This record gives sequence, C-alpha cells and structure tokens, in this order.
Amino acid sequence: MDTDTDEEGRIYRPAQTSSCSETIPKDLLDIMNLFNASYQDTSFRFLPTYAKTPITEQRIQNEWLREQRAVSHWVVTEANGELIGSAYVGESRSQGKHLSNYLSIIIHPNFQGQGIGTRLCRNLLSEALDELDEVEVVTNIRNLAVHQLMKRMDQLFVVQKRHHGLNKLKFVIRKLRLDQP
Repeated sequence: MDTDTDEEGRIYRPAQTSSCSETIPKDLLDIMNLFNASYQDTSFRFLPTYAKTPITEQRIQNEWLREQRAVSHWVVTEANGELIGSAYVGESRSQGKHLSNYLSIIIHPNFQGQGIGTRLCRNLLSEALDELDEVEVVTNIRNLAVHQLMKRMDQLFVVQKRHHGLNKLKFVIRKLRLDQP
C-alpha cells in the first residue's frame, strides 16, 4: 500500500527517511519536533522510555539515518501537510546481534482518540509483517491507550500479551494466518 486517506482528508503514507545528501529529510525533522513536543506538553499519553532527553538533529544523523534504519515507518499528516503522527518498526540489536523487532508510535494529543493510531498501526504492521515473523510492543502496565490499541490490532493480527518485568507488559504481534483455526 502506498498511501491511505481517511474521511477527514488525513494522509497515511510511508515516511520519507532516506536522503542522498547530508540533509535530514523533512519527515524526520517533523517527527523529531513531535517527539520533542512531548517533553513540554503533559497531554501526551506517554513519553518514550528510550528517549530520556529531547531528540537532536545530531542524534537523527547518527542513529536514525545510519544505525537504526526502520523496517517500516509510516506517518500521518493533515491535508495541509502538518505531521500529526508517526509509527515505526525498528530492529533492536546488541553487539551486532538481532534481539527483536519493536513498534514505536506517537500521535499528537490534539488528534488522539480518533482512530489515527489504529489506522497507522494497521498500515505499518501489514507492511512490516510481510518481512518479519513478529513485532514487539513493550509498555507500562498502566498505559491503557496501548492496551486498547492492542485489542484493536488483535482483530487483524495475532497478539499475545506477556508480563515483562515489574511494571511492564510485552505484546507480541504476528501475522494472522488464514490456515489457523
């Protein structure tokens, strides 16, 4: 799927995250700004645990463009081009060894609760699970928004919930196989 448009005219599309030059692609700068807004705006539902400090352009250059390329990365924009959400499936590695594939999602608070995250994840996971066996989502046990999102994803994919440490839950998402009962 190349793009998807909802009833409100929002455009869901793959993120443009590669560049032939040293210039950071506009989508990555917009995503950086969306993540960084979560540090100042307490209406964001969660602050990503891996992002302890605001994201810088240098971090984008070092990590996002060189080290941690996405397996799949989708964004959603308003009709005017304003980026309001991002969902990403990346690969977790340690010492060059593959550990897992993980999902990260952020939706601007003014647009949460409107089905945007669900649609974004549906597009993202459909693409990512064509290449991968599974994707993991690790969240705080109290993050009810992620619990609800995973319930909605369970209608489209196989979603298993497991405890992961003291206050964490891990959801493992796999492609729904038609030959399974």
